[in-house]
Amino acid sequence: MINHKHVKAVFTQEGEQRTIFVSLSASNGEGIYLVAATYIKGQIVIAHECPAIQLKRTCWHSDVVLDIYRTVFKQHSELQDARVVYLNKKVVMKKEWIQIPMPKTYGVDNNEHNIQLLA
Repeated sequence: MINHKHVKAVFTQEGEQRTIFVSLSASNGEGIYLVAATYIKGQIVIAHECPAIQLKRTCWHSDVVLDIYRTVFKQHSELQDARVVYLNKKVVMKKEWIQIPMPKTYGVDNNEHNIQLLA
């Protein structure tokens, strides 16, 4: 089973029908990885800047994002068996991104929006 404890947020962008962006904390807790996943010409393309990807290996970031991607778009059966391509490409956050609510199993507590400050 894939560990989703490092997932901080999941985003999409208006007009991008099958694209997500995932914010993950680094293993050492010092920094954030931004990973993009999209569906292009029958392939799931996962892109982020990572030393493992440069060496033509997968990494845990890619595994987590692929799992989230297939979950978010589970109604699209063609994605479940699609070939996966990994790109070493820097992903930069944009103000146009829209956060997608995710279940607690992906690191986001569904009740966070109900927290009230006591003054």
